[in-house]
Amino acid sequence: GLQSEHVAVATRAASAAGYAVIAAGMVNEPSANDWCDQAVAAELCPMRVAWPCVATLERSGLRDAFRARNPEVVTSPGATWPTIMIKRDRSDRVDFIFTNALLKCAAIEILGEAGVANARNPKPTKNGLPGEHRALYGEFELTTTK
Repeated sequence: GLQSEHVAVATRAASAAGYAVIAAGMVNEPSANDWCDQAVAAELCPMRVAWPCVATLERSGLRDAFRARNPEVVTSPGATWPTIMIKRDRSDRVDFIFTNALLKCAAIEILGEAGVANARNPKPTKNGLPGEHRALYGEFELTTTK
C-alpha cells in the first residue's frame, strides 16, 4: 500500500523529468489484470479482485512488463510464487517488473526451479533458484516514443 504510493510518486517525478524508470520486485499481492473474468472462468482464481498495489503503480504511468508481453492470462498465468506448493497455496504472480513509457519490453521470462518445464515452471534452471519465488528476467529497449 504505502510503498506502492511512494514508488508511484517517484515514478511520476522521474517520468516528468524525462528519465526511463524500471521498478522491480515482489509486490506481495497479485494483479487485478490476472484476477480477471477470464481467469475466474478458467478456475485460475476464485473471483475477480481489484488488487490495489499494482493498480496504484499503473496509474503512475508504469506498465507491467510481463503482462504487456503476455496479455493472455489463461495461457500465460506467469506464476512466480510459490515454488513449492502446499495444499492450501494458490500459484500466483506477485513478482513484477514495471517500466514507464520510455522503455519497451523486448523479452521477459520467468526462471524457475530445477526440473521439468511445465505451466508453473516454464523455464527451469539447471540447479534451481534458492527461495520460494521464481525470478523474472527481462530485456528492455530505450525508446523515444511514448
